[in-house]
Amino acid sequence: MMAELRTALVAGANGIIGKALMQELAASEGWHARALSRRPHGSSEAIAADLTDPEATRAALAQARETTHLFYAALAPPAEPCR
Repeated sequence: MMAELRTALVAGANGIIGKALMQELAASEGWHARALSRRPHGSSEAIAADLTDPEATRAALAQARETTHLFYAALAPPAEPCR
């Protein structure tokens, strides 16, 4: 029986975590990874979109309808200490 192909959309694919995840998914059986980034990524199926622009993001994501999983990681500023 053949395993179902999972399609990942990796937001921030040009970042440290995103690049590593793209490489990991490419080496993993049963996964197809697609990059989502603000700047050009270089992969043939990459999607360029600025997530702070809702209309442009909506239009760009129309080409990612087959996505089954979304991966996103972001650097968070340190929490404010309690006073």
